[in-house]
Amino acid sequence: MRLLHLSDQPAIGVLLVMNTQPSLRWTLLPTESFSSGRVFFNEHQFYWDEVTPSQVIMHNNFVKGYGNKLYRLKEMKLYPLDANGEYSDPDAKYIMLDHVGEGKERRALATLIEVANHLNRSFVLPTFDCPPTIHLAKCNLCGIDPQCQAAIMRKAALPWKEHVFFENLHIPDKIKTAYNRTRIQFLRSKRDCRGNSVVSRFCVVLA
Repeated sequence: MRLLHLSDQPAIGVLLVMNTQPSLRWTLLPTESFSSGRVFFNEHQFYWDEVTPSQVIMHNNFVKGYGNKLYRLKEMKLYPLDANGEYSDPDAKYIMLDHVGEGKERRALATLIEVANHLNRSFVLPTFDCPPTIHLAKCNLCGIDPQCQAAIMRKAALPWKEHVFFENLHIPDKIKTAYNRTRIQFLRSKRDCRGNSVVSRFCVVLA
């Protein structure tokens, strides 16, 4: 198949259609146990969405972009790495919003990214109301948009973080403490969203 420049999946498809390997046996696998990204992530957005014992494997597809694939794994706590200190950096600072309601997603993301850039902080994503096609209480960024709001998120000056970021085992204790103790702030201007805490946990800018 090298001459046809085919990767593994198209190559197997050609073999089946051409019947060049009669000994090649195949069958359809049950989607509830061997799920595509569409099937799995319609039922699982965060690690607290229960995975049944019958789940054998899921294919992290039906989403565009390598970064978005990693993001979905991180929200499921299926990403064990700390690449380049992305979790363990003791000097990093963050800003986050806990939840965004339906119809306010784009405005909220754009505003919080603008504030995060102004303060030189990483933006930690909120949870979102799910669309009608997903019957869960809360959705992640890719659950509300197949493109994962790429046009907005690429404007973040520093790498943005998953909602469950502060639960990661690599997070330094001082950052976890700041996250748990920082109070909600309702502010009139992004200039006011400062503070000395390493985490501005709920920094809500009122228009």
